Amino acid sequence: MSVKKNSELMNAPKIWYEIIKGYNEKEKLELSVLADIFSEEVTRIVQKNIDPEANIVFEIDEENKEVHVYNTEAIVVDDSEFDDLSEADKVSLMLYNVPLSVAKKVKNDANVDDTIKIEIDLLALSKSTNPVVQKTPKIIESSILQAIKKLQKSIVYTKYLEKIGETVKVTFISMNSKGSWNVQIVDDGVIAHLPANYVSAKRVINPGSYGDVVIERVEKDTKLSQITVSLDSPKLIEKILYNNIPEISSGLIEIVNVQRIPGERTKAVFKASAGNEHLDVYGAIIGQDSSRINLIISEMNQGVNQADKEKFDVIVYTSDKKEFIRRCMLPGQVVDIVPKNESQNSFYVITIKAGLSAAIGKKGANTMLASKVSHSNLDIITVEEAKQKNIPFDESKIAEVEESLNSFRRYGATKKAPTRAFNNNRRKTNSYFENLDLSLEGFDKDILAFREQEQAFFDESNSQNMEFDELIQQYNSESVKENIESDERSIDEKLNEIQREEKLTANDYKKAKEVAKNFKVDKDLSSFGLDGGIDLSDIENEEW
Repeated sequence: MSVKKNSELMNAPKIWYEIIKGYNEKEKLELSVLADIFSEEVTRIVQKNIDPEANIVFEIDEENKEVHVYNTEAIVVDDSEFDDLSEADKVSLMLYNVPLSVAKKVKNDANVDDTIKIEIDLLALSKSTNPVVQKTPKIIESSILQAIKKLQKSIVYTKYLEKIGETVKVTFISMNSKGSWNVQIVDDGVIAHLPANYVSAKRVINPGSYGDVVIERVEKDTKLSQITVSLDSPKLIEKILYNNIPEISSGLIEIVNVQRIPGERTKAVFKASAGNEHLDVYGAIIGQDSSRINLIISEMNQGVNQADKEKFDVIVYTSDKKEFIRRCMLPGQVVDIVPKNESQNSFYVITIKAGLSAAIGKKGANTMLASKVSHSNLDIITVEEAKQKNIPFDESKIAEVEESLNSFRRYGATKKAPTRAFNNNRRKTNSYFENLDLSLEGFDKDILAFREQEQAFFDESNSQNMEFDELIQQYNSESVKENIESDERSIDEKLNEIQREEKLTANDYKKAKEVAKNFKVDKDLSSFGLDGGIDLSDIENEEW
């Protein structure tokens, strides 16, 4: 075990104090906690390699900046036991056997075979001629490092287990090869992992910048990051909604469910709380002149180019399952929703061919999110497929859906963003509805859905400039038609690629280790691990 070159001028208690103080500053652990770790680990190693009865104790003298090391179970022996030994061997033997003459200086009435507490010199063990004793300091060093890491993991686990779902501020350290990030929690410097599927690929992040993330998972024991965080978690959407919608923060409106595919689309379900059923939930979320919804979309798309912004669908909850699924499918247009066999949670969602692309959504986002927020398994099929499968459904909505899609296309061709006005008692008529031939039958039931549909379309048209129209045209090509009709897999199977979690390589994680290193101490104390920052050496040969 290496010590300072001028150790002759520095006694062992001073050296031990400097070593433990170094760990205190580097690892942010209390001196008393470190003393306990040193005592426990040194006792374990000495019992295994030298004396099974030893009990080593590290005692800190903060006033004199010293640490004294004792064996409380040393045995008093006759002085003659040391007569024929070299100086090096005498030092190692003094670890557990004490000459009577020395023992009497500690305890006047000491006798041979007594057990006494005696101060020992662990640093001198490396001078022993016994190979096992000579290697003991290195073994002690390694054992102490492992014990400190184990304690740190326990502290991190205990602290952050209670913070799952909470928001913390981080520094973005380095981006890994597959799009994930190593981040450092500002509060205590703990390294966390931000998987690629927990952050939108469209988001621009600069190393060294700060951001808010949500604690998703905490592992008790892992060789890599214990903490997994998300930059685009539904929890962040809930926080934005809570901060910007007074009716939510005051409890008048409840957030039922939020599901998100980062960078693509978010669907949020709301309902009035008990006793507030009269409240216009949809209008409260949208706000006057769309002010609230625009602010929400702006906050959730910070760092994202305007053309790539994530869409946000507002859904008002209803206990009518079919009606609820229809709302969840917007902006997709639905002819009918039919339960599958006897299943209470699986449904055919029937639409016309021209509406298939919009119903499925880009990369399947619309259907996937609709399934999640409605807690249903949804199978999107065309009217023609429903007839081929002999599925009975209400065909009366076909013409209405066709006209609605045509109206959307006509409206989108204007390339003009609409404006809206809202108050709890009155809404101005939007010119978009002038071309719609609406039946007044069931008007009360349908009006809310059309308002939802309208807002979803606003989001679509504003962000991608006729993307909906282009999707329909794309679908009408023969190649897309054949691909959709020939693929019999479930929507989950079709889309599972976008949900795969990549595995981070050890080289990626080592980047974080290099960037985060910032602690420096005297190089002569390097044998006790005090020459680095965050010590992640135990993972260098492991796969993420």
